Amino acid sequence: MIRIIAHFSMKERTVFILSLVVFIIGIFSGLVTLSNHFTTIVPRFGGTYTESIVGSPRFINPILANSDADHDLSTLIYSGLVRLGENGTIIPDLAESWDISADGKTYTVHLKPKIFFHDGEKLTASDVAFTVEKIGDPTLKSPLRVAWDGVSATAIDDTTVLFTLQKPYAGFLSQLTLGILPEHIWKNIPIESWQMSKYNTEPIGSGPYKMDILTRNKIGIPETYNLTSFKRFVLGKPFIENLIILCLLNKTDGYDAYRRDQIDGISGVDAKDTATLVNGSTTAITNPLPRVFGIFFNQNKNKAFSDPAVIRALNLAVDKTAITHAVFNDYANPLHGPLPQSIDTSPADYETQKTLAIKTLDAAGWKLNSATGLREKTIGKEKLVLTFSLSTANTPELESSARLIADMYATIGVHVDIKVFEIGTLNEHVIRGRDFQALLFGQIIRHDTDIYAFWHSSQKTDPGLNITGYTNKHVDSLLEQAIKETNLEKRAGLYTSITQELAKDAPVAFLYAPDFIYLVNNRIHHVVVPPITDTDDRFALVYRWYVLTDRVWSGLVQ
Repeated sequence: MIRIIAHFSMKERTVFILSLVVFIIGIFSGLVTLSNHFTTIVPRFGGTYTESIVGSPRFINPILANSDADHDLSTLIYSGLVRLGENGTIIPDLAESWDISADGKTYTVHLKPKIFFHDGEKLTASDVAFTVEKIGDPTLKSPLRVAWDGVSATAIDDTTVLFTLQKPYAGFLSQLTLGILPEHIWKNIPIESWQMSKYNTEPIGSGPYKMDILTRNKIGIPETYNLTSFKRFVLGKPFIENLIILCLLNKTDGYDAYRRDQIDGISGVDAKDTATLVNGSTTAITNPLPRVFGIFFNQNKNKAFSDPAVIRALNLAVDKTAITHAVFNDYANPLHGPLPQSIDTSPADYETQKTLAIKTLDAAGWKLNSATGLREKTIGKEKLVLTFSLSTANTPELESSARLIADMYATIGVHVDIKVFEIGTLNEHVIRGRDFQALLFGQIIRHDTDIYAFWHSSQKTDPGLNITGYTNKHVDSLLEQAIKETNLEKRAGLYTSITQELAKDAPVAFLYAPDFIYLVNNRIHHVVVPPITDTDDRFALVYRWYVLTDRVWSGLVQ
């Protein structure tokens, strides 16, 4: 072959070499195509993921955690009996199975046989009972004490825990995401010293990640948590080997770090800031937050609200889609009911709604005064003018929403006087004292059974959360059934009925549920986030995320 090539002219050699290169490239491309056809990409252990949080954790301790930073680290380092699955369902974690008694008052949980803490000690039912017992200790002042009031936990044997409730509660399983403390460590610490223990910042749990390196600043405040994958994690060793949490002063510092590619992910991004952060290497993950915002009408403070036609018209006159677009850049969902999942998937045409609102008021005798531009109605000897005050908090989103709503109501002849309060003042004096005509605010719905506190007639007075004083015996009965019903399908049916009743009575104009916005670099794969109740829920399935990949023959993939 070499002798033959030696007799080629320069032109022939050039053509031959180019042809050979093309041939080799073709062979290589064919092999790559063949490989891609018969192989599959699979995750490989290794790599690093870095995320920032705001503030430094003080209590990386499931029963003392009271800040977002506390909860974020606790979720990574501790495991509960169960955890949130991909669709918000409850999946086993430390637990293998559970049984619920017919009356809904006892839960028997069976632990998996081989589960361990990060220090190698075995985790048993005694650790579970110990954790629940300490929640109820008044000396500790656990933020979870109210939620766990009336619940006892007894270790039947090493792998069996019996939970006893004073009354049935359908949402109890979701409480079992509680991280379990190692009794062998905490039992030796005097209860009065718990809050000062080093184990609150250098914790030992049984979760997907364990402490590796902690760096502090000059005055001893934690700055960086370097965590490493726990190979004995009960759901399987997490794929990402190293997980780094940077503790920053504020959200702005986090934004800057994300823009400079110093971190791979940032959570709780404000809708207005998203456009400046999202780029070609970003995956934006969104989930409706468990927040239901609406306008709550107080009949005791404004006589006009006693007229069902007024409340119906005020509901119709709000353009929810316009609010979610203008205030949240579409990172929010219009709602029609009391749960965050009550999303208006096909809202009616707003102009049609507004026309109907005007007709509704006209038919009910609320006539437009051409001189004032406001609607009036004489009831007995009293002339009522359709005007009211709308109280809200001094957050940009609520203030902007209030102004838009006031403008919308003005177009149907209703005047709104906006009153803005600092959040603490609003809660303590306006909401608790029921001192408002209408209130633009949100309800936190961590579990669907939470709406009992917002709409049952027994909750009308402080500290109950039924702030409009709403009373409907049928709704009361439905709520009482729902809080006991453990069958998800049956409970969903009850909430559908409750939503329909609230729509008829209209004590509130439901508005929107804002989105939780989580930005993650595209190099991090399979970032599955379940429906968000608390922001730390984004880490519920972190053990499935991965950075590195391999190709294996398709027949070898299980």
